[in-house]
Amino acid sequence: MSRPRPIYLLDYAYFKPPMLCRVPFSAFMEHTRLICSNEKSYQFQARILEHSGLGEETYLPPLITISPLSTNMEASRAEAKLVNFSVVDDLLARTGPKPKDIDLARDLL
Repeated sequence: MSRPRPIYLLDYAYFKPPMLCRVPFSAFMEHTRLICSNEKSYQFQARILEHSGLGEETYLPPLITISPLSTNMEASRAEAKLVNFSVVDDLLARTGPKPKDIDLARDLL
């Protein structure tokens, strides 16, 4: 077995969601009440949320906060594109390489 190659962090980027994704804790709890099928489920979810560390400045994906709750592949893809593409675009803009200059070593995958 060969020794793994070192991996270096040269730079990083993070995703700052738009303000429309900001959800006060009380609003999220209200939404949770609407989607929970019974009181026992709501109480369980409420305990999890209370201990999760979510605060008043929490940002959540729109899929979680819209009503009625709609989980579909199209919306999930849109969310992934919003996060992933904005982070990669920001990182490339700050560090300078062209996307075509980036290659992944096959033995790292």
